[in-house]
Amino acid sequence: MRTFKLIAVMCALMLAAVPMLRAGDAKTGEKALDQLKALAGTWVSEKPGQDGKPMTTIFKVTSGGTAVEETLFAGSDHEMIDMYTVEDGKVVLTHYCMMDNQPRMQLTSSENGTMKFEFVSGGNMKSRDESHMDSVDLKIDGDKLTEKWTNMADGKTTEVVSFAFKKKS
Repeated sequence: MRTFKLIAVMCALMLAAVPMLRAGDAKTGEKALDQLKALAGTWVSEKPGQDGKPMTTIFKVTSGGTAVEETLFAGSDHEMIDMYTVEDGKVVLTHYCMMDNQPRMQLTSSENGTMKFEFVSGGNMKSRDESHMDSVDLKIDGDKLTEKWTNMADGKTTEVVSFAFKKKS
């Protein structure tokens, strides 16, 4: 009987700790989203795009501070939207791609100014073998931002492209 009571008390303590663990996760996700919120503003490429014009990306805090919207290649024929939100204590990114799919990526690490997002699922995709953006690394260094995007198809990397931006004053 005594052993049963001890086990019951231990189980109750473990169950009580679950919300605290989730709260810790939420704080971690919010802290990471705060890093993205700090990017709010217009960023211009250091090198021209294919059309010879500078590329622009715009970060905007929206939805009462619960999301960050990025308009990549704003105003161009290649304009795309990225939405960053916190879900279950983790930052997730949905990339609304001009390839007519919507890969969802999750923040897997954030170290030394680099946030790494990796594929978790995708909208308008029959399988992960279809061509899609599979990961992105955001390297933040003051007024400089580098985005490194990796495209995959048939389980293989097909292209890695990097874009370097500087915050517009």
